[in-house]
Amino acid sequence: MGYLKIAICFIIVMILSGCNQTREINKANLDFKRWRNDPFGCKDERYDLADSILKNKKLFIGFDTIEVIKYLGKPDEYNTGGSYMYYIAPNYHCNIANIDSGAVALNIEFNCLHRVCKISKTDIW
Repeated sequence: MGYLKIAICFIIVMILSGCNQTREINKANLDFKRWRNDPFGCKDERYDLADSILKNKKLFIGFDTIEVIKYLGKPDEYNTGGSYMYYIAPNYHCNIANIDSGAVALNIEFNCLHRVCKISKTDIW
C-alpha cells in the first residue's frame, strides 16, 4: 500500500512539473505560429526566433518529440540518429535565386528516451 501512495505522488509531481514547463514556454513570448509558417526558413522569419529559442533552451530540455512538434511544427529534416533539424535562413530548399549551397539550421537532439537533451545552431554545407 505504501508503494502505491509513493507511485501516485510521483506521477502527480511529474504531471505538475510538465504543466509548469509549458507555462514558462508561453511566458517566453516566442512566436511559434510565425515559426511554423516559415517552412525551411525560406521567408527568413526564423533566424531571430532561433536566437530566442537558444536563449530559452533550458525550457525545451526534457520535452519529448510530440511537444517539440507542437511548438515548432514538423521538422524540416529528421536524422535517424535522434535529432530534428529546422532551417532558419533561406537555403538550397528554397526557390530563391542567388542562394549559396550552405544552410543554417536549429538542431534539436534527443536522448534515448526521446527527450530533448541539446539545442544548437548548425552550419550545413
